[in-house]
Amino acid sequence: MQNFRTFFYATALALILAGNVRTEPSEDYPYMRHPLYKFAMKYCEDNKLSLYPYHARYIGNTEGIFASAIQTRDGGSLLVATVEGSKEAVVIRFGSDSKVQWRKAFRKAGKPVIEGHSAVEAADGSFYVDMGPFTYPSAGHQLWVLKLDAKGNMIWDVLFRGTGNANNPAADRLALNNRGGINIYGHIYPTLADLKAERSRGWTAEISPDGKVLSDVTAKTDVNYSNDATAEKYPF
Repeated sequence: MQNFRTFFYATALALILAGNVRTEPSEDYPYMRHPLYKFAMKYCEDNKLSLYPYHARYIGNTEGIFASAIQTRDGGSLLVATVEGSKEAVVIRFGSDSKVQWRKAFRKAGKPVIEGHSAVEAADGSFYVDMGPFTYPSAGHQLWVLKLDAKGNMIWDVLFRGTGNANNPAADRLALNNRGGINIYGHIYPTLADLKAERSRGWTAEISPDGKVLSDVTAKTDVNYSNDATAEKYPF
């Protein structure tokens, strides 16, 4: 986990310094050949949107976990993105004909940046969505989980603790559970000293269908919850 994040931040910094920040990796990974990935990238390019790259490898959501673009049970799709320039998160619902059915924008009071990350569809047609409100423009984001109904209206939202990267849980992946809620698997830097030493720990949480946080657990050691079969097939 630590090596992955070190590589990610180093790569991102190198791209920024080179003035060539991309919304997708240049390699040809399997998920990049997924029709939904191509559709999502084309739509984002045409509409000045960007995707959160970490979850791009889960495009299509066949594993039932967070993805930047997911296929819905009715043959349509859902896209979670960020408006370039405004730093506003948007969720866009497409029908089976690829036409926009609705588009919702999300901001959070007191947070200068809201970044759209990913979503998953629940059995009843509602959606769990992961957003990232930045506490400070130069610091890491908090974890903001929303539940939207089939028309994109917010049912509830949960903003986890955090003051930047320290003591701030981050979601690596999510799974629907058999209780109708979601389990979140991620990591956390409990203290500022842990953050500076890149000493993360595993972190998990469960949220009920009605928005109650049933568990919020920090592991005693670093656990790479993102290292599942999909991550192995689709490396970032």
